[in-house]
Amino acid sequence: MAHGKTAQMSAGNRTSGVGAPAAAGRVQRTSLPEEAGSPEIRGVALLMSLHLVIGKDCWRYAGRVSLIGFPNPVNEKAARTVAAVVAITSIVILFTGWLWLLIPLAYGFWARVLTGPKLSPLGALSMKVIAPRLGEPVYTPGPPKRFAQGIGAVLTTVAAITGLGFGWTDFALVLVGILAVFATLESVFGFCAGCFVFGQLMKIGVIPADVCEECNNIWARRDRLAAEAAESASH
Repeated sequence: MAHGKTAQMSAGNRTSGVGAPAAAGRVQRTSLPEEAGSPEIRGVALLMSLHLVIGKDCWRYAGRVSLIGFPNPVNEKAARTVAAVVAITSIVILFTGWLWLLIPLAYGFWARVLTGPKLSPLGALSMKVIAPRLGEPVYTPGPPKRFAQGIGAVLTTVAAITGLGFGWTDFALVLVGILAVFATLESVFGFCAGCFVFGQLMKIGVIPADVCEECNNIWARRDRLAAEAAESASH
């Protein structure tokens, strides 16, 4: 019996000796998930995921950033076309009370202030389709036009909030009436009220001169021509 037990123990030892590497392997393999779950490994995996998700869109983002801006100079014929559509829309609002039209109007103004014609369907249509069919372009400095678009954005936004949000219809319609007058003056007579305000603010120093150097050149030329005309008239 003792010999049998000894044989069984020896066989057991041989069996455990053979199985020891496999067991060690199993222990080593089962420890891998713990290593993979360590903060360092998770951080690397997160960075790789972000690279896969975001990396491909980096150049697209750069392209979107380039959307911001305003053309300088601006084709006066395109600007007057935009003003004509704004004037017609404003008159429709005044006669119908359709204040909901202030929403696309406000969007158009903000789109043109931020991106010029790039995100403004009306601006793109006026500059690329309508204006080229009206003859040779007549260029004018861009900053005053952008300032005028900003005034329109403020007027339409305030009118939309007060009229649609608070029910102050009369106040909203007054703002729309002011917008209609300004837009009509520009589209019909070529007088840009916002540009005029911009010029006055530059002359008194509120807007720095380097914002629109071309404006300074234009006004200096106008003043010189006016002085020459007055001098010739005096003779």
